[in-house]
Amino acid sequence: MQPHEIVAEIKRFPLDAALLQHFFDRVDETRGDHAHEFLAPLRAQGFYEHIPDIIQEGDSVRHPPWPAGRFLAKHAGAAPEIAFDILSKLPESRNRFVLVHSFDAAALLPLDLLDNWVRGKRRAWRRVHYWDVLLAEKLGVIAWRLLEGGRPRSGLALANFLLRPAPTGTSEADTRDPQARLRVDDYEAERLIEQHLQESVRLNPLATVLFFSKQLERVLSGWADPKYPFGHRETGERERLNGGWGEVRRRDGTLLKQ
Repeated sequence: MQPHEIVAEIKRFPLDAALLQHFFDRVDETRGDHAHEFLAPLRAQGFYEHIPDIIQEGDSVRHPPWPAGRFLAKHAGAAPEIAFDILSKLPESRNRFVLVHSFDAAALLPLDLLDNWVRGKRRAWRRVHYWDVLLAEKLGVIAWRLLEGGRPRSGLALANFLLRPAPTGTSEADTRDPQARLRVDDYEAERLIEQHLQESVRLNPLATVLFFSKQLERVLSGWADPKYPFGHRETGERERLNGGWGEVRRRDGTLLKQ
């Protein structure tokens, strides 16, 4: 049977995640290098129109698996145009599996398609309210691909999104924290910067300097008036008259030092 015939046939039956995963495993085993030929009929039959979102169960959150996404992540490189179309039309989801498989699939796209996809998704990612090192690392791979491929604007914009200082001053948060953002923690940020800084400066020195300037501005603005991230104009004069430090206050108005 042809792929479109097989997909049309299984569409007739109610399949849970376990049965779907078994089906995709069988496709990989029996079709080998031609397994990607199933992506187009899967798309046509609506397998990527409805994706699992998180399930709230009291105080806990469950992330249902997404077998069709796992299959997409395996074969996106062999059918990039189809994969790009699927990824671009996916509904928004906070499901960790949806994000992981989407990032893995996107990382296999050619640079022009990857760049277009990232530009269209950054706003949606800002609404993902939980911290996860694995997700952030996968986005870091995409950011590095863009930077290395000569697209510094998109690559560093994505890095800026990942590494921006946490507004709460904490390095991790859960799904219910409205201040949480998809980002790496301080240790991981330091490791990624150390790993890629030299090459980033070599490839795009000006863009890299601007990137770190933004990071510094955000860090400083977290401890001062947001209108004046580098301090009020009269601060230096006040310190000179006092013979030492003036008052420095946090964003909430509490005194930091005097």
